Amino acid sequence: MFKEIKTIIHYAPKVKMALFVLSIIANSVLNLATALIVQSATNIQGKTNNHNIFLFGIVSMLLYAYVSFAYFFANYMEDTIIYSVITNMKQKLLKVLVLKKTKYSNSEKISIFTNDMQLFSDRYLMQLLDIPSYLLIFFIPLIYMVSQNRLMGLLFVIGSILLPIPQSLLNHKLNDLGKKLSEKRAQLLSAASDEINGRTTLINNESVDSALVLENKKIIESEKVLFYSNIFLFIALSLSMLLKGVIQVIPFAIGLFLIANGDGLSFSILLALYLTSQQMGQPIQQVLMSLTQVQEMKNIRKKYLIYYVLKLVLLIIQVGKGI
Repeated sequence: MFKEIKTIIHYAPKVKMALFVLSIIANSVLNLATALIVQSATNIQGKTNNHNIFLFGIVSMLLYAYVSFAYFFANYMEDTIIYSVITNMKQKLLKVLVLKKTKYSNSEKISIFTNDMQLFSDRYLMQLLDIPSYLLIFFIPLIYMVSQNRLMGLLFVIGSILLPIPQSLLNHKLNDLGKKLSEKRAQLLSAASDEINGRTTLINNESVDSALVLENKKIIESEKVLFYSNIFLFIALSLSMLLKGVIQVIPFAIGLFLIANGDGLSFSILLALYLTSQQMGQPIQQVLMSLTQVQEMKNIRKKYLIYYVLKLVLLIIQVGKGI
């Protein structure tokens, strides 16, 4: 992956890359804002006055304003990097496609320049840039949670890490059922089209009933797959809600036990840890999804890297032709 990032740095302006790094660092507190505000509100409980309330409101609004700006800044810089890299790559790639003879046909070259490069941008380049961003969004709250209370922070973090694993397994099963449903619907559509288009022949041959029997069987098969897909989806959602509740409630209950026994843990910290942990599963899921898409794009990446190597030949051609 470091080679790919090095390639991005090669094509992107250095200033933009530096600003992108700065932006994802600034955006790393995205999932901490609500927890920090709730912790602050809990801490001033019992000693509130007009000045404290006013100060709390101003600071909270400024924090949300900062988070909103940091979120915009990070996404803007990522889009800027993608624009610079893809524009630069396409310009060099087009020259190679025009000037260099390759094993690819003209239609394949056009497909590489349009479809493959778009996939390269959306499912590879964008995902590579998302990975460090979401890793920071995960690790900065992790550091905050452990710094507040090592035991409770680790318990909440472990729960957040474990939560996406069964969800990923359930999503894999749902994807398989979705593919099966698509196949059954395609078969049903093909059979129905054949019968409707050939209705005259079926009527003349008096074979309508036998044809309808086969078609009805395909209808039942298709609807059964849809039915079981929906049932499994409901089961998956129910199990996810149950698992999320168990994983988050157990550490919270342990925290209440520690507070009751005078362990030094305050309720404001426990509540902040609980709220932060609810947001920590999403960055992990995003990282896993991005890594999966990067892996799936290997073939397109290799196809493009062929032309990346050929750009050295292009430079020679440019010198020879005065381009």
